[in-house]
Amino acid sequence: MTVGSRTARWAIAAAVVAAVVVSTSARTRWHAQADGADPEAEAAVLAQTIEFFERKLEKDPRNYLIANRLVDDHLLRFHLDSDLSHLRRAEMIAREILQIAPDTAVAFARLSLTLLAQHDFAGALDAAKRAVRADSTDEAALGTLFDAALAAGRYGMAERALSALDPKSSPRHLRDARWLGAIGELDQAFATMERLCRRFERGTVRRQVVAWCQTLLADLEHGRSGAEAAEHWYRLALRTQPGYIGAIEGLADLAYAREEWKKAKKLYRSILSEAHPDLYLRLAEVSAALGETEAATSYELESLRLVTAPGAEALNARTLTLYYSSRPDHADLALAIAQRDTQRRSSTDAFEVLSWVHLTRGELKQALAASDSSRRWGQPSATSDYIRARILEDLGRADEALPLYARALADRTQLDHHVLQELWSRQRELGVPARRKRSS
Repeated sequence: MTVGSRTARWAIAAAVVAAVVVSTSARTRWHAQADGADPEAEAAVLAQTIEFFERKLEKDPRNYLIANRLVDDHLLRFHLDSDLSHLRRAEMIAREILQIAPDTAVAFARLSLTLLAQHDFAGALDAAKRAVRADSTDEAALGTLFDAALAAGRYGMAERALSALDPKSSPRHLRDARWLGAIGELDQAFATMERLCRRFERGTVRRQVVAWCQTLLADLEHGRSGAEAAEHWYRLALRTQPGYIGAIEGLADLAYAREEWKKAKKLYRSILSEAHPDLYLRLAEVSAALGETEAATSYELESLRLVTAPGAEALNARTLTLYYSSRPDHADLALAIAQRDTQRRSSTDAFEVLSWVHLTRGELKQALAASDSSRRWGQPSATSDYIRARILEDLGRADEALPLYARALADRTQLDHHVLQELWSRQRELGVPARRKRSS
């Protein structure tokens, strides 16, 4: 599986949505779907629900049941339209619940979810631990501990939390699929997730949730069977929920990797959001490939405005690091951000980025050490294989690098954007022609 910016972000989104789905699946309000699969109507229904319960909470501020419902709705609304204000409101309400809720395990679990969605990994893990301390048998608490520990790179803790969940429960099945995917058991992960998706399709959950599930299936299928199989699931998700952001971004990434610049541009532009500044960088790169210099500069500046906003580093550390690592005059800044990110979370993804930064700085010993750290757990991504191959090649260990290159380059759509950019740059230097029309 890839561990790139989109996949890392969707892994966290999956944790949040999964927890909300499980906690709300029994509610009758899930029957109140918008007509058909119109995303605007879906968002309008959710907005009306939020407005209604916000008014009720204002009149009855100690009603923790209404407050719990609002936290869930704000998290789902963020997943639907990527408006960061919903995350902030969800956290605010979650903190207020702690003062009034009789069930502190559930309250801390909800707070953990809101922090995890904002990439406050330490805060999310601390809240999840508090939830489990309050009730070591609570499914929501244990599931949230798994989510927070996995995101923070505390894999042993995540596995213990997973094993404590009821093996027959939906929370366990959802986390099983994520765990199996992370360790490279893609066939089992796909089978587990497909069963859940079919259960959602037969149930009363929102179409948004079914589309989310199908998007995760697309990501798993990409690792199992390649880009064409993944594309099938992305398109199915879009039939389920037209305009679904995750599926559109998946298709855009495939077009980008295939150098189908016009198609990629159209798709990325349709889902631009201040919550995801990396999409502006993708558009800058696509515009540059199309020779649209002015547009490329504009998208790049907008991305920088968003990722350098006060308090935005934790949420955008990967995007910032990779952007600055490609600019020699900002190499020290890239390293500082990457190192801070590994302090926030000792995850495979964070160390993979750190290894890339050291590689771009010519610090091969440090790059190899960071690569070692990124590959100590789970199934290495194609990008991880490529970075390690580059390090070994520069160290003069070509025999070790060659099999890694072969594995990494077997399907270039599995590679992250920064690696693809380097590959294309090296091809231009060697005079290697593009494999397909880049403007298609």
